[in-house]
Amino acid sequence: MPLATRNLMFFLSLGCLAPLQAQVSNVDFSNQVMPIFASAGCTGSTCHGGGAGGLTITTDAGSTYNNIVGVASSCSGFDYIEPMSTNASYIYRKIIGTQSCGGSRMPASDPAYFDNNTDKLEIIRVWIEEGAFAEASTVALIAPQRPPIPYSLEPNYPNPFNPVTTIYFVLPAASHVRLTVYDLTGRIVTTLVNGVSDAGYRSVIWQGQDDSGQSVPAGVYLYRVTASSLGSGERFSQTRKMVLLK
Repeated sequence: MPLATRNLMFFLSLGCLAPLQAQVSNVDFSNQVMPIFASAGCTGSTCHGGGAGGLTITTDAGSTYNNIVGVASSCSGFDYIEPMSTNASYIYRKIIGTQSCGGSRMPASDPAYFDNNTDKLEIIRVWIEEGAFAEASTVALIAPQRPPIPYSLEPNYPNPFNPVTTIYFVLPAASHVRLTVYDLTGRIVTTLVNGVSDAGYRSVIWQGQDDSGQSVPAGVYLYRVTASSLGSGERFSQTRKMVLLK
């Protein structure tokens, strides 16, 4: 099936009635996304887990594209890549550590790869959000009427951890954000974020230290994000638990 037809059928399947409009795709799969998979050690090898259950991405861009875009993953409810939705894309969720189904974080050989290469993660995010096209181009398509992405605080990864973990949260709009770690008595251990952040998927590393830079003891800690939209004034707060081992 031609690429343009395939993408058009996907947008029609969303049941959208919005008029035709031009969609610009700034990211080329073969020349920009595939090299990232290669540098992460995914091409020709198992990206997560081991054995037959692991996802293998080949060195051939065409076959890889056809095998992951709009194709159901082994985890119910998720395609490997769902165009225009990073939150529903299994591979994206695996590389940021928010998908628990299907083995370890991708890539298994270096789970923190995308924490240390946020520019590469951003390319993949933009590619998916623009429609996960095979080539950079401007095409006519049905503009899907997607529901707004809600605020959320995702599980940290790894958890339990020693001594470093990454905390993830989602902002649907530019917001003032405060991310704080507490002990079980309610005492503030450290404030990791306190300022304005743009909309999107955000990650923050905690190295198991308090505000003075001292390592904290093993135990259960709480982390809370509070956010206030700069535009609408919408407020959000959520707390999760994590376990530091020694």
